[in-house]
Amino acid sequence: MKAADEHITRIASDALRHAQERATETADEHISRLSFHALRHAQTRAIENTEVVKYRLTSPKPYLPPELSAKKDLLVCRRCNTHLKSSKSHAPSKAYWNNLLPGDISGEIAALTEPERRLLQRIIPYVKVIKFPGRFGQYGFKGHATLFALDIFEVSEKLSEMLPRSSTDVGIVVVT
Repeated sequence: MKAADEHITRIASDALRHAQERATETADEHISRLSFHALRHAQTRAIENTEVVKYRLTSPKPYLPPELSAKKDLLVCRRCNTHLKSSKSHAPSKAYWNNLLPGDISGEIAALTEPERRLLQRIIPYVKVIKFPGRFGQYGFKGHATLFALDIFEVSEKLSEMLPRSSTDVGIVVVT
């Protein structure tokens, strides 16, 4: 009788463990699927927002620079188009006339890898965790990257001690 009870208990615990593993796998698959759809939605929104549309300037906007105020038609992104159509009295937050256009990136910097670019950054606001798939993962990655925020104030206080950075301070964690 005792052996039968132990056998039933073992079967029940195995079934419970199997059910927990399946639930975990299912949850992970669900989260992965949701992340994929969220990423695809974000990419679609980014493409929609960068699409250029023509805006007819019917009334002068006080925040437009003179060279744009003189034109009748402006080619703007959808975000700026929506802002210009509204009755707001300030420039769109991401507009190039707010001096947010960083300018052209030199060929030397554009040719750098991501870790090399991160070594040039004055402040690295996050740690990036990347999973490299397969045996040849060091040549590139596919899939999601996880970002962990850092305390910017703490980092900026230590900035003078941190420059120049060593290769261990890139802020990328590679998981293989």
